[in-house]
This record gives sequence, C-alpha cells and structure tokens, in this order.
Amino acid sequence: MGSPVHRVSLGDTWSRQMHPDIESERYMQSFDVERLTNILDGGAQNTALRRKVESIIHSYPEFSCKDNYFMTQNERYKAAMRRAFHIRLIARHLGWLEDGRELGYAYRALSGDVALNIHRVFLRALRSLGSEEQIAKWDPLCKNIQIIATYAQTELGHGTYLQGLETEATY
Repeated sequence: MGSPVHRVSLGDTWSRQMHPDIESERYMQSFDVERLTNILDGGAQNTALRRKVESIIHSYPEFSCKDNYFMTQNERYKAAMRRAFHIRLIARHLGWLEDGRELGYAYRALSGDVALNIHRVFLRALRSLGSEEQIAKWDPLCKNIQIIATYAQTELGHGTYLQGLETEATY
C-alpha cells in the first residue's frame, strides 16, 4: 500500500509562506499599489466596498473552496448549488440589490464557483428583451428561485455576416 495522500489547501498556514525573493520583490514596486487598486476598482469607495463584501463572503464557511480540487464533479456541483442559495440568503439579509455592486463583488470573490450563473444571464435577457407581461410573470419567479431558467441562443446562419444573421425560436 502506498503512502497516504496529503492534501494541501490555501487555508493551511504554511501554504501562505512565500519565498523570500518573491516577498522582497513585492515591496520594491515603483508605484503606489493602493492607488492602482483604487483606479482598477473605479475609486476608493468601490475598493472599500469590494473589500467589505469579500470579508463578509470569506467569513462564511459555506463559501470555502479549499477542498474543491479534491471533489468529484458531482460534489463540486452540489457545493456550487449550496453556495448559490446561500449567497442569495446573505444578499437578501443584507439588502444587496440583484444588480448591485455588492452581489457582483460577492460572485467575483467566489471566482465563479457558484451555480446558476446562466440563470442570472437569463434574468438580464428577460429584463432587457422581455415584454412587460413576460417580465411581470417570470421575473418574480426567477428572483425567488421558484424556477431556474437558462438562456439559449441559436443561429440558422452562422459566420461573420451579421447583417444576414438568421435566428429562430420555437416554443
């Protein structure tokens, strides 16, 4: 029998140790890191908000991804579904808007390891392309996860000739 498998995760203290050369290089930059961060975030207020959301998300054990590499595909899917529902509970509890910055930062902090992303694409398509009647019927059901929707698009004519693009939807 072989030796036991030792799992390494980002949560392990020793895995956060850096080689001294890398660490010293990080302190020798020729620019203000915080200023660049603020520029990339669209301002100091956005940086503060992003960091606050990230700290909230990372404080919940439900959002831990440390075992993802050791899960089967089925286990990862179930974990992603749990995260999707848990993030909705947190968003509702904290009053985060569906299209607000907080929820966007939360999803980004989880690096896509949340299920139902295509459900969110459907919601955006519904809100921008749907009739008032369709939005009134489907939006509340989607928002409360009473139904899980998807967004699909098909092309009859394919290529770069966009003026001649043909599509058909059959219900």
